[in-house]
Amino acid sequence: MIFNELLYNEKYRIPTIRLKEEGYGEGFYHVVICTRNRMHYFGEIRANVMYYSQVGFYTQQCIKEIPFHNKYTTVCEYQIMPNHIHLLIALSDMSPIVDKDSNIRKRSGLSIVIGGLKRAVKYWANTNCIDFAWQERYFDTIIRSSLQFSETVDYIRANINN
Repeated sequence: MIFNELLYNEKYRIPTIRLKEEGYGEGFYHVVICTRNRMHYFGEIRANVMYYSQVGFYTQQCIKEIPFHNKYTTVCEYQIMPNHIHLLIALSDMSPIVDKDSNIRKRSGLSIVIGGLKRAVKYWANTNCIDFAWQERYFDTIIRSSLQFSETVDYIRANINN
């Protein structure tokens, strides 16, 4: 059966929270990715120190490998918390991401990076018979100034103390 997007006349479509006028390509982004039901899959905090679970260690490894899988991506800062992740990501020098059949931009560079991270962690957890689930969406903020960049770095670094 072929999916027909007109079948439900957009009735069940969930509107995006992304800004329509932004391409989510080149730029800086603060991204927060949560676990489903805010479950503490990544570990726990004791005395302002994050102690990683197996999933937490693997997630950290995946974050460090993002630039190797996405050559236009730099992870400027990150913090893994028990039930969510903060990422400060820089995307640069990106070519348009175009569907070969329709020549329409399908996904932003940011969504490809985040989707890849989420898929890798979920696949690893499934392969290792570890209970794990992501929240379906993620939250992002476009960083528009050097002051906002500095404040975001400070926020991410201090997040474990809050």
